[in-house]
Amino acid sequence: HYWGVWHGGDEFSSFANNVGRFMSEYGMQSFPSPATVDYFCPSEEQDIDSDIIKSHQKASLGNGNIMKYISMYYNEPKDFSSFVMLSQIMAGEAIKVAVESHRMAMPYCMGSLYWQLNDCWPGASWSSLDYFGNWKALHYYAKKFFSPLLICADIQLDTLNIYVVNDGELIKNSKILITLYDFKGNLVFEDLVIMDINANSSTNVFSYKKDKVLNGLNTKNVMLRTSIYEDENIISANDYFLEKPKFLKIDEQNFNINVEKVDSVYNIDIEAKSILNRLHALCLDGSGVFSDNYFNMLPGEKRKIQFIPSEKFNGSTEFDPRLEFNSVLGLCS
Repeated sequence: HYWGVWHGGDEFSSFANNVGRFMSEYGMQSFPSPATVDYFCPSEEQDIDSDIIKSHQKASLGNGNIMKYISMYYNEPKDFSSFVMLSQIMAGEAIKVAVESHRMAMPYCMGSLYWQLNDCWPGASWSSLDYFGNWKALHYYAKKFFSPLLICADIQLDTLNIYVVNDGELIKNSKILITLYDFKGNLVFEDLVIMDINANSSTNVFSYKKDKVLNGLNTKNVMLRTSIYEDENIISANDYFLEKPKFLKIDEQNFNINVEKVDSVYNIDIEAKSILNRLHALCLDGSGVFSDNYFNMLPGEKRKIQFIPSEKFNGSTEFDPRLEFNSVLGLCS
């Protein structure tokens, strides 16, 4: 167990310095989805200091600790709803750092279990699924960081190390692509290697001096994108910023959304007009799962995702979902 992050106030980077043979408990609190908050708290009482919100927080360190960690990494939330969503994104980032640290340390570390999976009542907790089964940001993150094949980065003060972790079988002739983009979407660095990815392995495939990769650019203005290709198809990808989100020089968020219902599924087309840090979609009046969520986008990039409604909240999948889209910048003052 390692609880220096959350209980001890340690930064996320401390996960990498506290890796055991099997990591069986660690976590970060966040609030449930806004729809679930609406279920137990009227809108006029939705404030971090209200009696109802405090009564749905059973941790000894409570909401003050959530805000403490949000403040470490993000600018001040615009309002209570933004606080809720930033808590989820912050928790997703925390556990992403933890699990990737554990998996890169394979075979020294051969297991990683975050606390916790789900909730038995609606409130703030360490869960990745809320009371109604809504996927919090952490659950979307977990779908990726627990994928059998994972490409990830260990970012040191002056060095970037790129690892490929494979819990599956041998993959022959894969393409490992490392790119760095500025916030206008310009490619400023690229490296490619073709290699076999061994079964049951963690391999350091690239090691760079940051100065070489940055080529004179400021770390506040770039995004690192790592990808593995097999037969021209991306089979693993991961993005990183080289500074805490509150220090990034992102001046605007701009994107286009088109939603179309086909049978019982909602197809969503997203086009980024600016750099987007953790663009996310929410259903504000029901439950359901998005095929992908909480991802970064470069200017000009397009993505297609789907929303599949669930009956857990409304008792039926036949409702007209009120969908909302935002990114980290739109949540902060």
